[in-house]
Amino acid sequence: MTAVVRGRRARVAGVRPPARTRGTRDSQQRRTLAHDVTTLSSLFAPVTVVGALLLYIGWVRTRAFFTYFGIDPGMLGFGPQGYILRSGQVGLGAVVILAIVAGVLIALDRAVTALLGLGGASSGWIPAGLAIVGAGCVLIGLFQVLDHARVAAAPPDAWIVLAAGGALVLLRFGSATFTRSGVLGAATNVFGLIVIGLAVFSLANTYAQDIGRKGAAAIDQDPSGLAVVTIFSGTPLDLSGANVAASRTETPEGKWAYRYSGAQLLTYANDRWFLLVSPASPDYHSRVVILSNAEGMHVETAVPRK
Repeated sequence: MTAVVRGRRARVAGVRPPARTRGTRDSQQRRTLAHDVTTLSSLFAPVTVVGALLLYIGWVRTRAFFTYFGIDPGMLGFGPQGYILRSGQVGLGAVVILAIVAGVLIALDRAVTALLGLGGASSGWIPAGLAIVGAGCVLIGLFQVLDHARVAAAPPDAWIVLAAGGALVLLRFGSATFTRSGVLGAATNVFGLIVIGLAVFSLANTYAQDIGRKGAAAIDQDPSGLAVVTIFSGTPLDLSGANVAASRTETPEGKWAYRYSGAQLLTYANDRWFLLVSPASPDYHSRVVILSNAEGMHVETAVPRK
C-alpha cells in the first residue's frame, strides 16, 4: 500500500476517509428529550432533588412564619429533618396546584394540536414557529428576572410563569427527536429543563413564603386556638404583657412560688418557650417573649376546646 500525499492531507491508497456530511452533524444534535432527562437524572438523583425542594420549602415557610413576629429562625435550632417535616404542612396545596397546572397544560396542548392540525407531525414551519415563540418568551422572562435580581428584589411570578411556559412550548415543539435536531441545537432540551427547574424552585419559594405569612397573620389576628401556658417558678421571671397575670402561690411543699398565667404558646424549640404575651395593635404585631427553660420551672399548658 502506498501513501498518496496531496497538500496537507494524506491517505492510504484503497482506504476512503469517512464522509462528513450535514446529516452526520445533525445526528449529533438529535438528542431526544428522554435522553437528556436520563442524563440529568444520572447527575442529580430524583430523590435528592425532591429532598432538597422539601428542605427549601420547609425553611422558607418557617422563616416567613417566625420573622412575621420578629423571631430569628436561627433561634429555633431546627435541623434539616425538622424543615423537611414542616414542609409537609404546605405539601398538599402544592400537589393540588401542580395537578391543576398539569391538567391545564395537557388540555392546551391537545387544543393547539387539534387547531393547527399537527396530528403528531414532527416537521413543518408551524412547530418551528411555536418553538421560536417559546424561546422568545423564555428570554423575555429571564431578562425581567435578571432586572429584578440586580436590585435584590423578588421578581413577579408573572415573569417566572412566562419563562416556564415558554420553556414548555420550546420543549413541546422544538425539542430534538430521532428525525430532527432541536431548534436551539443540542442544548435545546437541557436549556428548557433547566429553566423549568429554576421556575419550580422560584414558584415554590413564593408559595411557601405566602403560606407562612398567612399562617402567622391568622394567629396574629386570632390567637384563641393556641394553648394557654401557666408557669410556676421559684424565682421571679421577667414575663409581662397584657395577657399575663402574675401572682404568688404556695407549692405542695409549703414553699411560695411565682405563678404566671395567660400567655399563649407559639412554639417550643431549642429549650426555649416562645410565648405571645400581648395582642396585636394597629401599629405592631403580637408581642412575643422568648423564655429559656430554666431549672426550677414548672410549665402547664391547656388547649381551648372549640
